[in-house]
Amino acid sequence: MTCEGGSVTQLEVHDNSLIGSIPSELGSLSNLEYLQLHGNQLVGILPLEVAQLGGRIQASLGSDLCRVAPPGNYDLGVPDTQDYRNADLDGDGFVCSLGFTAGLD
Repeated sequence: MTCEGGSVTQLEVHDNSLIGSIPSELGSLSNLEYLQLHGNQLVGILPLEVAQLGGRIQASLGSDLCRVAPPGNYDLGVPDTQDYRNADLDGDGFVCSLGFTAGLD
């Protein structure tokens, strides 16, 4: 997948049976205002580049506009590190609707 900033403001690919990890390249969508990836079978760690987008989206537009949490994405996590905590701009303990999980790296 190649993402080059561009003018994408909304990305809704929820409930599509996607499998694998979330590509870090999604973080290059600098104009993204709405991200929905829930209801798939995504696994691994939420890329920091996407987490940082989620923090920006949450801070400017509301916490439900960046959603990757279950149903579906049960094996997806957010590491409890300072970089990811910095992405939680509103300080609610969630990034893109995922809570921090100790022990992920």
